[in-house]
Amino acid sequence: MDVSKLLAKEVASQIITAIIITIPLAWYGYQNWFLKTYINSIELHIWMFLVLVIVLFIIVFLVIHLVALRAYQMTLSEVLQNE
Repeated sequence: MDVSKLLAKEVASQIITAIIITIPLAWYGYQNWFLKTYINSIELHIWMFLVLVIVLFIIVFLVIHLVALRAYQMTLSEVLQNE
């Protein structure tokens, strides 16, 4: 398996774990703490969180693949020189 796929798989599992923990906490915190103190409060919808998750995945996988592409284009002497 290619290195970028392995790295993407590892990072994806960490991101999914973080999302599973933080989205319910954020939902509860905003519904019961932040939004109750304002007179004109907004209503939170699940699509707001889903858009953020999708954008997060796009940015993370784009960065992973760009770094892997740059590493693939380097020669062995350049890699050893940077180490």
